[in-house]
Amino acid sequence: KRLRGPEYFNLVDEFMEAVRYRWPNVLVQFEDFDSSVAQTLLDKYRHSHLCFNDDIQGTGATALAGLLGALRAKGEDVESLGEQRILIAGAGSAGIGIAQVLKQAMMEQGYSEEKAKNAFYVVDQYGMLGKERIDSLVPEQKAFARNEDSGLSLKGVIEKYHPTILIGVTAVGGLFTEDIIREMGRHIERPIIFPLSNPTTKAECTAEQAFEWTEGRCIFASGSPFDPVEMADGKVYQTSQCNNMYVFPGIGLGASICGARK
Repeated sequence: KRLRGPEYFNLVDEFMEAVRYRWPNVLVQFEDFDSSVAQTLLDKYRHSHLCFNDDIQGTGATALAGLLGALRAKGEDVESLGEQRILIAGAGSAGIGIAQVLKQAMMEQGYSEEKAKNAFYVVDQYGMLGKERIDSLVPEQKAFARNEDSGLSLKGVIEKYHPTILIGVTAVGGLFTEDIIREMGRHIERPIIFPLSNPTTKAECTAEQAFEWTEGRCIFASGSPFDPVEMADGKVYQTSQCNNMYVFPGIGLGASICGARK
């Protein structure tokens, strides 16, 4: 039986103290923790223990790196990040984690907090996060709730706001349907499409679908690996993988070399 409430947090606390006592320089990675506790645990330990949450911070860091590369591929300055319209499908720890990291990057580039927040359109199974749903949202979701169009569907957001970037972290295979991808491509010459859920069966769309439905115009990266895509005209598109695993070596090595304490 899985522990809940105070017993659960006491167990985690006991582990965190014990593992640091045994290995004083340990780096603890929180992996696949439920969205209801992930941010709470990270906030509790991030300043007292050397730790990170992969779903929140690892996904966010990987997505940020991928998007900066995608902007370069479009011929845009990386500092145009705050000018993008970013639609995130999935409002769990991964989706909100991506939004938090991207927002922080925008502010470091010189954008105001309000300008940075306005770049995001976050959608869950009930539609876009908005003020009308504020009482049902957890604190980290509330930060990205918009003042209008609460509950607007994924396709509705694309039709109205013409996002330049579409990110999927829902683990709902096939969520990005042909209608959705083609609608995005109608408004954006080179849409950035990142279906990041894995394994492959849970990817929001495949590489082949994304390239086919945008006539090869999209910039694509996925959480799961896909083979190169050959179009009808014989042109071959290489696919990129945007997966958390790429941050692990750098985080571990960096923490060890600099003797990080938190």
